[in-house]
Amino acid sequence: MVHDRRCMALRQLYTALRLYEQQDFYSAITLAGAAEELLGKLLKENSIGNALDSYKKDARVVFNALYGEAPSEKEIATQANDARNKLKHGSPDGSNLIEFDAEEKANDMLDRAIRNVYELVNHNIVDADALTPAIQQFEERHMLGGHDNKQIRP
Repeated sequence: MVHDRRCMALRQLYTALRLYEQQDFYSAITLAGAAEELLGKLLKENSIGNALDSYKKDARVVFNALYGEAPSEKEIATQANDARNKLKHGSPDGSNLIEFDAEEKANDMLDRAIRNVYELVNHNIVDADALTPAIQQFEERHMLGGHDNKQIRP
């Protein structure tokens, strides 16, 4: 059986949004992270930057402005994906205890996945129907308040 990566990623994202609203933040992080990664790869395959790429560049600018130097993009990506990776693989030191703010990390991962969806819609790689009411409601409650009407928000 053949499966479309776009459909898989969007289903993962929609499920992650439902789980987030049910406060199952661990599962939301894992599914949103899987969706974010698939959607980000679709963007890269079309020579379009994704949300993680933008985050890495923005973080380096902020670090340079504040401290005169910045961690590498790889270090920034590792930190951005830290909670997702710990949920998938456990703590690097083998401890049963892992420290992170689950709600915040779920919000961050959902934000990146949603930004990738908007970028895919903007470039006609994914149909605008992908922007479900669940995505719009999440934005209204947790992000920057939606998008302007000229261009769908990246």
